[in-house]
Order: sequence, then C-alpha cells, then structure tokens
Amino acid sequence: TRYNTVDAEGASGDDIEISRFQLGAGWFMTRNILLKLEYVSQKHDGYNATSIFNEGKFDGLMAEAVISF
Repeated sequence: TRYNTVDAEGASGDDIEISRFQLGAGWFMTRNILLKLEYVSQKHDGYNATSIFNEGKFDGLMAEAVISF
C-alpha cells in the first residue's frame, strides 16, 4: 500500500495538490512466475482552468505477470 501527496505552489501562483493511492498484491504461481494486481487512484486539484491538469484524475487496475530466470 502507498499513499503520496504533494502540496505546492505552481509557477502561475496556483496552490496545487496531487494525491495518489496505490494498493497491490502479488502471488508466486511457481518459484519463478509472479502474478501481480494493483489498483491506483490519482487526483490533481488547484490548477487553473486553462491547464490540461485541471480537475485531472485517474482510477485504474493493472495486472502484471513476471517470469525470472
């Protein structure tokens, strides 16, 4: 589990806040194969209306399999 937050003042003087929550779990199917599942939620606040980051957010699920030799 991870939680990150940033609270800063942007170059244009805006009070910017970014928060990210991440939850992950993994399972070793065999000695060298790992299956991993993660949920991520990220939110951007405080950008001015003309910014591409204004009210930006992301919620998603990721599945990953890793094979090691």
